[in-house]
Amino acid sequence: MSTGPPPQASATTQPPSAPPPVSKPPTQEVSFGDDEPPENRPILNVLQNGTVIAPLDDAYLAAQSETQRATDYPYAAPEGAFVLNAGRLTALDDPGLLVGRTAVLSVGSNRAPVQLRRKFGDDAIVPVTPAILHDCDIVHAATVSYYGAVSCTAFPSRGTDVMLNVAWLDDPQLAIMHRTEAVGVAYDYVRMLTGTITHLPVPSAGGDIVAAAQPVFGYSARSGVLDLGA
Repeated sequence: MSTGPPPQASATTQPPSAPPPVSKPPTQEVSFGDDEPPENRPILNVLQNGTVIAPLDDAYLAAQSETQRATDYPYAAPEGAFVLNAGRLTALDDPGLLVGRTAVLSVGSNRAPVQLRRKFGDDAIVPVTPAILHDCDIVHAATVSYYGAVSCTAFPSRGTDVMLNVAWLDDPQLAIMHRTEAVGVAYDYVRMLTGTITHLPVPSAGGDIVAAAQPVFGYSARSGVLDLGA
């Protein structure tokens, strides 16, 4: 490599300017596919310039090995509303999907589409809405699941807000959830206190589609929380 002085530009030639740094455009979650009915439109990952990267199914519903079930817990989940719709993720644009269903606060892996599909099957339809849990944090429970993950539970923490979601389950799905949560053995099924949950707007369905007074239920670990003595 030369260590001499750089060549001088002539009077009629300007040195080339350095190109601006290239940054990766941020992404946003949008529904896509105007030629399909809304209930069949997948949620896609789209650049701000409109370039489609991949359906969110690829990020949130990818197959997992038994090892990944343990090491990747509690799994990735979208921040906004969605519908697990027969093995795909679609936009929640019909508030009527919530009618007649039980609102269950999702903690741990129950937030994740891959876990919902594993529990309810490829034909299930499960609407999910975003929510904030107040004055609680999500911590590890003092229990290990049969597949090797250390489960989670909510625990009081004044002033702490946690972004979660609410799964809206029909009666057969609620029975399955009770069974997979081992109600009466590993978890108790509880009603969340009024005021501890704030339901966030769902723009694709018209905004505020969940009333503040909507009863919300959840699961509380019987084993208590994991204390490592730190």
